[in-house]
Order: sequence, then C-alpha cells, then structure tokens
Amino acid sequence: MVASRGRGNAALAARSAWIGSALEYYDFFLYGTAAALVFGRVFFPEGDAAVGTLVALATFGVGYAASRCAAGRATPALAFARLQPPISRFTSGAVLR
Repeated sequence: MVASRGRGNAALAARSAWIGSALEYYDFFLYGTAAALVFGRVFFPEGDAAVGTLVALATFGVGYAASRCAAGRATPALAFARLQPPISRFTSGAVLR
C-alpha cells in the first residue's frame, strides 16, 4: 500500500518531527540539569566537586555533539540497517542496503 502524497501527510510528518525534536531536547535538558547538579557528586565523590561537575558536563557535551552531527546519526542507521528484513526496508521506504 502506497501512501498518498497530500497535505495531510506533510502536516502529520511536521507534527511528528516537532514532537520528536521536543522530546529529544527535553531529554537533553533533563540530563544537562542532572549533570550539573547531581552526577558530579554521585559518580565522582572522592574528588573535587568542581572537577566532578566539569567531567559530568563534558560527558554531556560529547553526547550532545554526537547527536547533533550527521555522523552521530548516520552511523547507527548504517549499522542497524542490516538487521532489518528486506521486506520491511522496502515497505518503510528505507534505501540503505
């Protein structure tokens, strides 16, 4: 079954993309807040508090940068594309083979 190309599908895609982006930014906001307030003390209790907070924020920064760059998103897609059955790749419109 091929989906029709109309305004309804474009609006649904736009809403879905907005919801996905909003959830992703909310996730990074929560993790950033926890990295700044909690993770330094929980994961690095024996060291200096400022150094623990900086290490936790650096870890957060690496994760955020990896999620924003094209390679950070394409690498898992290329790796997991082989795990999908060919039929689902065809029906979902994925072109990676």
